[in-house]
Order: sequence, then C-alpha cells, then structure tokens
Amino acid sequence: MASSAKGQWKSSYDKGRKYNSKWEKKFVWLKKASDGSEDAYCRLCHTTMIPKQNNLMRHEKSEKHMRRVPSKGQTSLKVVKSSSSQNDELKMAELQIAVSVTCHSAIRSIDHFGEIMVTHGKGSTLEEIKMHRTKCTCLIKNIISPSMKSDLIDDLKDKKYAIIVDESTDISIQKHLCILVCYFSEKRNEIITAFLGLIPVLEATGENLFNLIDAEITSINQSLANCIGFASDGASAMLGCNNSVWSRLEKVSPQCVQLKCTCHSLALCIQYAFSKLPSSIGFMLSEIPRWFCNSELRREAYKELFLVMNATTAVEPMSSIPLPFGKLSSTRWLVRGKVMFNILMNWQELKAYFTSAELATKKMDGKYKARLLKEMLSDDSNYLYFVFATPIVQEFERVNSLFQQTKADTHTLYQELNLHQQSLHNRLYDTNGRKRNIHDVDFGVKFITECNHVQKKNVKALQEVNNVKTRCLSMLEEADCQVSKRLPPVKDTFKNLSLLNPVVLLNQASRPAFAKLPLLHLAGDNIGMIEEQYRKVIFIDWKEAAPFDWKEAAPFKSHGIPHDSEEFWVGVLCHDSFKELAMYALTCLVTPVSNAVVERIFSLVTSVKTKARNRMQLKLLDAIVRIRANLMLSDKCCKNFQATPKMLQNFTADIVYAKDSSGNTVEDEDLALFL
Repeated sequence: MASSAKGQWKSSYDKGRKYNSKWEKKFVWLKKASDGSEDAYCRLCHTTMIPKQNNLMRHEKSEKHMRRVPSKGQTSLKVVKSSSSQNDELKMAELQIAVSVTCHSAIRSIDHFGEIMVTHGKGSTLEEIKMHRTKCTCLIKNIISPSMKSDLIDDLKDKKYAIIVDESTDISIQKHLCILVCYFSEKRNEIITAFLGLIPVLEATGENLFNLIDAEITSINQSLANCIGFASDGASAMLGCNNSVWSRLEKVSPQCVQLKCTCHSLALCIQYAFSKLPSSIGFMLSEIPRWFCNSELRREAYKELFLVMNATTAVEPMSSIPLPFGKLSSTRWLVRGKVMFNILMNWQELKAYFTSAELATKKMDGKYKARLLKEMLSDDSNYLYFVFATPIVQEFERVNSLFQQTKADTHTLYQELNLHQQSLHNRLYDTNGRKRNIHDVDFGVKFITECNHVQKKNVKALQEVNNVKTRCLSMLEEADCQVSKRLPPVKDTFKNLSLLNPVVLLNQASRPAFAKLPLLHLAGDNIGMIEEQYRKVIFIDWKEAAPFDWKEAAPFKSHGIPHDSEEFWVGVLCHDSFKELAMYALTCLVTPVSNAVVERIFSLVTSVKTKARNRMQLKLLDAIVRIRANLMLSDKCCKNFQATPKMLQNFTADIVYAKDSSGNTVEDEDLALFL
C-alpha cells in the first residue's frame, strides 16, 4: 500500500513540473513542446519528455539520441536529413504498415514485426522504419482515421444524403449508436456508403438518440434538413409514431423518406410463419447441430456411418452432400434455410446415427436426447414438415440476401420483391382472388409426392397427412399475411425508384410521365430545366453516345447501355446536356435499400473489441472500425491503401504524439488495448 501511494504521489508531482528555458544552454537540442504543455522536446529525436533534468541527461546518453548527434566537423545542430521524397516514401510505408496491422492483426504484433522488417530490409525503405505499438496506435488514432473523416466531411459538404443508423452493445456492455451516410460522391463519381462514427449511448430513448444523431451531423458541418432518407430497424425508439427518432426527424426534414429495414422485415415474416409449425421442428433445428458442435468424436462417428451408407451411391459423397453440423442462429438471417436443407439431405443417415448413439451414449441425459431425436426423425410427419418448409424458408432467405448488398439496383429489388409476394399469394388464391380449397393449394410437387408415399406405406396415415397439410397451410397463410402487412411501404419506395431505371425510362411505350418520378422536391428550382431534359433524354441514341459507346466504354462494366440505374446515370452525367437530370436521378438513388451494411459494421466492432481487449477506449475503437469500414465499403484491402497528401502533411511528431482532450498520451492507456 505504501509503495502504491508513493507511486501515485510521484506521478502527480511529475505532472506538475515546469519547463526551464535555462536547460537549453546545456542541451542545445532541447526546446519546449509546441502543443501548449510544459513537456520538453528533443529536436533531433522528435520526442517529448517529462521536464526533469535527470530525464534529459538519460535521453542525451541514449543510443537513439547518439545516432542523431551531429558529427565533430558540424558546427550547427542541423541534422543531415534525407530528401523530401525519401522522407515521404518512409511515411507512406509506415502508414500502410499501420493500416495492415489495423486490418489483420493486433497492434502489439508490430513490436516484433517492425524489428523483423528492419533486420531483413537492408538497403530498402524498410531499413529506416522505426515503429512499435505506441507509434502505430498514434498513427491510427491521430493521422489515418482523422484524415479519412476529414475527406468524408469535405466530400459530403452541401450534398443531399441518407443516413443508416442502428444501435448495439459490445462485449464490455457499452451501447453504441452507429451512423452511416449514403451520398453521391463527385470526387469518386459514384454513390457511396461511408462510416460516420460510433457514439456511446447511455439512454436509448427516441429523444436522446435523435439528439446524438443531430450533434454528430452538425459536427461535420451538415444539417438534418439535407437528409432525404432514413433507414433503421423497426424498433419503436427509431420508427415509432409519436416519440421516436423518426417523428423528430420528420419535423426537421418533412420530405425525408422512411425505410424500415427490408432484411429485418423478411426475417420476421418467415419467423412468424415458421412458428405455425409444431415445436418439434424448431427443437430438431437447434438440437441436432448442437449434438455435434462440441464433440469431434461424434462428428467422426457420423462421417464413418455416412460413408458406409452412401458407399454404393456416390464416389465422393462427402463432397456433394452438406453435413448437418451448421448451427442455428437467431441473429443471422440466412442460416435457418441452410440448417433445414442440411438436415433434410441427411435424414436417413441421421436416423441411423441416433439409433446407434442411443445405445452407445452412457450419460442418461445424452441417452434421452439421442432417443428423442431418433423418434422425431422416425416420425413421417416431421419429415413432411421439413420437405414442405425448407424451400419456402430458402426462398425468403434468397430474397433477403439480395437486399443485403451494399449496392443493389432498386428496379431489380422491386421486381424480386413483387414476384415473391405474388408467387406466395398465388399458392393460396386463384386468379379471381378466391381462397383455394386445401386440396387445390400449391404445397409443392415434392411435398405431395412424399405425402402419397407415406399413405402407401400406411393406409391409416391419411388423417396424419391431412393434419400435416393443415399445419402447412397455416404456415403459408401466415407468411402471406406477414408479407402483405410488413412489405408494402418498402415495395412502394422501390417501385417509385425503379422508374429511374434505363429499362423503364427509355421505353417509349411504358415510359412514365415526369410528374410520376420519385422525390421531385429534390429537383428544387431547376425542376423546369430537369423536366425539359427528361423530355429530350429518350431521343438520344445512348448506345452510340459517350461514354456508352464501345470505343469509350473502358471505365464501365459493359458495352452499351447498362441495366443498372446508378451506372447509367453516372454515364449520363458525362453528357453536358443532361447534367441536372442526372444529378437529380443520382440524388434519388442515394436512398438506402436496407440496414444490412450497419450490421456488418457491428460485426467489425465485435471482431475488434474482444474479451482480451474489452477495455479498449472509444477513440481507438472508432479509429480501427473507421479504417476497416472505409476499406470494406470501398472493396479494397490494406495492400490497395494509398496515403493521402493530407496524411503525409500531418505526419509530424507534434500531431502523431498529440495528447487527447484529457491530457493522456497513448502510454497512459491500458496495455489490454494492444493485445
């Protein structure tokens, strides 16, 4: 206790030391730090120190300092430096190494990785690299991340944009609000989705969340009045009618478009529909993969049995049929269908395996579970439920996956969503809108075939099959009801945006009138000019016009008129006569298609802030996530990273080792950050 108190007293005493300018007579390399503190600064080593004479003497004798001391023939303190280009080359190398560490490893690894590079980099730029975890962390927090955010602020200035928000809790039980912005970047000539920031949340009420969003938008010199789209999940704090983020945002930006996450909605639709099936189906989905998940012996035993049962039917059965080891997850939208398909494909093998597992298992609870699963697999009703439900769940998940794309064409999404709803409705109702009799309902050919097969095996199974059909019908009805209730607002939004697709817009027979185009308020004072350009755009032979002409089509994905809306309008923007129309269309297409991209950001947070790094501070977490998100959303990796002139300009000792607002340097943070 005494030593701890002494250490605390010494630390507080050192913080109160003052810089003495008289030291500069003895130590010619010394000056006062330029960051406003009382620290001493070595002009040779670019290092700050506690203003204490013993520290200065130790530093003067250090190997690092001695390497930079002028030779005897030199009369001035000026150190011979490499050329500016070589210095920038070294900075670019260190910045790229810091980005690589950020993307692929823990920061502490640079302590040894840096030394290895110096050892094996003789005669190259790597020989001059001097980087350990302190400098690497400072580069991430003080140079790379701020420069990326600064570039975003400059690019977003005075533009219309959409925001995508969600909240989640990390491993340290800290709740964060994640904000992304979607806008058309004239610098990159494309619609981009960019990470704006992570904000700590203490109270997840609509008022507090709105104030946090408003403060963050204001801090980047933007206004919520310029927000044209708001995407989030369906939580009441976000999209409630009376006291939510949306109800407040609507007052600031009345023309803003609300978009409830389609992925969440589709997942809820199939979740409610699936609940109409017997609970034994859900039990099998969770317990069969769980039986194998923590036991390699059980996996190997099943593989051996599988090979024996399929030895005569396939040369390489293990490579063609998925094994039932994938676990069900309540938070992943595309898992349920895969687990159901894997179990259905292994039905007979699983029934044989659990028959033997019941006899081989010694523990009573394991024996009971094996017997229960064996009985469920032997029940023809459960098999019929799997045959019926698996393709329905897989189709929902296929459509769901389309909306999880960061970039997706709204015309294609509208068509897929509309076809999915019509197909589901047509299974229950005829062309006149009358509900079909249970014998006329479209249950699927394979399901009906298996029902007939069960009836042939057992004449008394007719009632059992009818009961199965009744439960399956209730699942279909619930799926149709949920889709009709949850998806129309989203479908209407995509239907309007699909009018900007070149397939629709350039079709003289079905071309919509200008008044029917979406979000006409975005045309502003130029609405007359834009309408005139809309009248003329159809008379241009875009197949021959630049940049769609094959001679000039190198920047585009395909020759001729593209079918993707964004790609088409980016090309039209190159035409001098249609710039205003193209900008209006591209601003409309800024509207986000789902909330999936923000879920990927939270996956990054989970991978960065782990059990070993649960005390990581927000500034470092935000910086790491920003760098990773920037590369991920740009479809790049660390090897494609290019340091910007702003990063090289800010790469100075004063900025790299700058203290934060609380006066702490990186050394004051917990070592757990670098694990």
